[in-house]
Amino acid sequence: RRYTPRHLCAANDPWKPCHGSAADGDVDAVLGAVYIAGALNYPIDLVDIVVRLIITFASADLGFPDMYRTLPDGKRIFVPKAGSQWGGLTPPDGKFKTLGPEWCYNPAYFAPAHYRTFKQFLSKVWDKRFEAYLPKTLDGKQTQLSDLTSAFDGAILAGYNILYYSSCESGTVSNWVGVMAPCETDDALSCKGVPWQYTPFVGKDKGECSTSGTRWGTFGADAGRTFWRLAMDYVLHTADSERVDVYWRSGWVNQNITFNARLFLNRIVTQYRRYASCDGGNEGGCDCHYPGCIVNATEPFQLAKAFASDKWPRTPGLTCDAVPHHGQAWWAGFMAYPTFTAFVAPYDITVNLTDDNVTLLPLHEWQHTNWMETFAHICNFSNFTEEGGWKIFGKVCQTTYFHVSQETISTMVMSDVLRPLPEKRKEAELTVAPAEKVREPSKEHEKQHDENAKAAADGDNQEALAKAVMKKNAFGQSLPTPPSFLPAWLAQSVGAMSASVLAIGGLLSIVKCRRNPRARSVASIPDEEGGPARYQQFAAMDLDGPDSP
Repeated sequence: RRYTPRHLCAANDPWKPCHGSAADGDVDAVLGAVYIAGALNYPIDLVDIVVRLIITFASADLGFPDMYRTLPDGKRIFVPKAGSQWGGLTPPDGKFKTLGPEWCYNPAYFAPAHYRTFKQFLSKVWDKRFEAYLPKTLDGKQTQLSDLTSAFDGAILAGYNILYYSSCESGTVSNWVGVMAPCETDDALSCKGVPWQYTPFVGKDKGECSTSGTRWGTFGADAGRTFWRLAMDYVLHTADSERVDVYWRSGWVNQNITFNARLFLNRIVTQYRRYASCDGGNEGGCDCHYPGCIVNATEPFQLAKAFASDKWPRTPGLTCDAVPHHGQAWWAGFMAYPTFTAFVAPYDITVNLTDDNVTLLPLHEWQHTNWMETFAHICNFSNFTEEGGWKIFGKVCQTTYFHVSQETISTMVMSDVLRPLPEKRKEAELTVAPAEKVREPSKEHEKQHDENAKAAADGDNQEALAKAVMKKNAFGQSLPTPPSFLPAWLAQSVGAMSASVLAIGGLLSIVKCRRNPRARSVASIPDEEGGPARYQQFAAMDLDGPDSP
């Protein structure tokens, strides 16, 4: 079906049913498709679909090929939109009129690792026949692959610069900021301009914008995702993430400033080292030490002092000109966990804190490891039964949807499971199996199908329905998977529970190391000693058993 603008999601009418999209969800979904194609050895039919997905994302959410600004040095920059119909450089009026707040941008939608991975994928699989999928410009010119990859480069350049003008030295970031850079007419999508000229404000009159229930100029639920997105860029594209040009607000390169993924993440590390009341870099440095406390349990209140916006006096540095308002409390899982990912990047700088008369020296690798293990011991996973499953205890261990989604992603980033796209294997091309060779459903499958159908027909038997469909997650634990006929409230509950189990499995891969006071990070152990290659066997092992790596 072809959707007209009224069918698409608009930020100013969030209560209306729609079929549009949000740029952050889009970019994550497309990255998942890219990795699935790689895991299956790039079968041509799936590659064809993923190529179209990448092009569609660039068109819908970056405005490729027409919605860009040209800097004084001639570079084209694309600004990620907030949704397919609004945000970024979408004009406020005319035939391309925005359906949401004008000139509004979310720094946490910036996903440099994703854009670079899309470029890598296209370079591996590109074929001349894919040129037919590339859109034409408004004046009818056919675009090329080089135009598409340049658009991703332009989005990376814009994203890092907008982030620089949207964040404080403490690492806090604004939920929403302005990127006002109008053309002479609203019907023009491209022109000369500098989107970060007035950031974080919307224009020279210091306007504001926001949506999704989070406030402009505030460090909150939207902004928190920035950290793991930048951590992904450092982990997956280390060398490229180091090379960032920061521009003056006038649009010329500022040779006096060095800013990149690592240095941005180091800001968070500095904040923890400076204001937390314990040193997570020492093993057990943030444990409780009073009688009756749980051994190896991290006391989170000591860490919370680094980002205490809910206590008086508030922690210094959480606000600045770029983030003028105090935000949400660290005690929310979606606020705390993303900051933990900052420790994946090396802290090889020396910071002189003149106000405190203190000098922070570079961290050793073992100190980074200890910090991450400190975070992994915030929650208590010890209460496990075959009947009741996991019961998670702790102050920053929420298991509702948005909390646990950020806990899960952040933990996976820290757990050394991020891998670059695999190279194509030469031994075989994967193709769709001929119809006559497709395996027939087993009797067990047919029996389960009948059980599902019976449960669906029985509107009161929701418990039976939830038990009817079971799958295994990556850690070998059973997960209920909601079929399409589940009510929305039940599907959400099942999904949240599934994410909770994923979070547990990811955290365990860190927690296990803490039991040995001389444990090394997995990444530093050679394969022959049970390093990364051995680490891949975690999913199939009992983490508490004798074979645990």
